Amino acid sequence: MLALEAHRAGALIVGEDLGVVEPWVREYLRDRGILGTSIAWFEKGSDGRPLPPEEWREYCLASVTTHDLPPSAGYLAKEHIRLQHRLGLLTESLETELAQAETDQAAMIQMLRERGFLAEGEQSTEGIVLALHRYLVATRRGAVCGATR
Repeated sequence: MLALEAHRAGALIVGEDLGVVEPWVREYLRDRGILGTSIAWFEKGSDGRPLPPEEWREYCLASVTTHDLPPSAGYLAKEHIRLQHRLGLLTESLETELAQAETDQAAMIQMLRERGFLAEGEQSTEGIVLALHRYLVATRRGAVCGATR
């Protein structure tokens, strides 16, 4: 019913298929015209590096963050890791988790620079967030979810 009404209204349906889902779920959603969800920070190639835009799946809502993640500026400041530490939720030491986040962010920023989404020398949070959204627009996505804060 939802798919029919969305079709009639010219609207998109987005299914949240993040995390651990059965292998068949993404294909099942796609076959029914439902976009999946892909988050920039989690889209990585087999080498662990950020996935180039042309390698993203086509049928997804591309986003930098979600309602379950901190705002982009907070993510860049690693506030989520410090909060998880205060709550006793980390599986590794705070230092180890912060170092891993720094490595992941450095790889993303390097890719953004290599692809021309982020100017050399630009280090501001605002500049990086804008570059992340430029990156999303370059993906093979069905739609982009953007946030300016």
